[in-house]
Amino acid sequence: MRYITRLIFIVGRMHGRFVSRRRKYSAVMHYIARGLHFILTGVFPDEIIRKRIDFSHARTLDNHNNNIPVNSKNDLDLSEIRKYIDKDYWEQGAATGKGSYDGIHSLVGVANSVGLQFTNVLRLHGKKMLDLGCASGQTVKAFREQGVEAYGIDLSDYAVEAGIQAFDLRNIIWQGSIHDLSRWARDEFDFLYSNQVLEHLPEQYVPEFVKECFRVLKPGGSIWIGLVLSLSPDPEGIRAANDPDATHINLHYRSWWNERFLAGGFVLDEKSLEAVEGTPIWFEFGWHHLAYQKPASSA
Repeated sequence: MRYITRLIFIVGRMHGRFVSRRRKYSAVMHYIARGLHFILTGVFPDEIIRKRIDFSHARTLDNHNNNIPVNSKNDLDLSEIRKYIDKDYWEQGAATGKGSYDGIHSLVGVANSVGLQFTNVLRLHGKKMLDLGCASGQTVKAFREQGVEAYGIDLSDYAVEAGIQAFDLRNIIWQGSIHDLSRWARDEFDFLYSNQVLEHLPEQYVPEFVKECFRVLKPGGSIWIGLVLSLSPDPEGIRAANDPDATHINLHYRSWWNERFLAGGFVLDEKSLEAVEGTPIWFEFGWHHLAYQKPASSA
């Protein structure tokens, strides 16, 4: 299984390269990766690798200008981002060029697969977790179905309300910013999960976010993060290449994030990173992963 996991990781990365340079081979990578994931997990969801529209440099920048001001200083306010991630963003983002989503509930297949594998390999059964940036709560629901006491928070009014209505998640997911977790007590969670969210968080809120994560995690607890890292010294570089989302404003190298979390009292959690390799999130073009642990000796 270890070698199959490695092979899935390699195929996923190859898919990311092909999807932007040699699109005719993209479908081949897509189905190979899905098949390998089924062998590894026994789960074969309808969607593991979401197909992306090939946005040109010009169209991407045009859409940024039409939908939200592109600020070279990356200091958009949360209110601007909250307004941007509306119904159109979730339901028609790929069609309109506002984002990469083509229906908020189309993520359910991926969420179910992630919930199953993360729960098993990280032994989260019976544990309490918080999804930071939960969208409609599809991953919260998936973890709950695996016996995890999962909750979620998301900035999008539309996404949270859609999840409450579709998945019966009232008083389980809430609207709010991930830098303010005051709803929850100190040392309340065993595990924090955040996937494709931190790139939306304005940089000025990162210190408070790290502080809040440390506060709500139990000693020995971990946070796993999937996000878009900067592939260029120019934060706009990754957008022009493959990313239509104008709210991806917080793009930094891995070392930048490590510095913030280590300064906040965390330690690197290589064990969690290695344990969940091969999950569907690896197959998303531009996604990377981080993991940190609150030391067991933390007061």
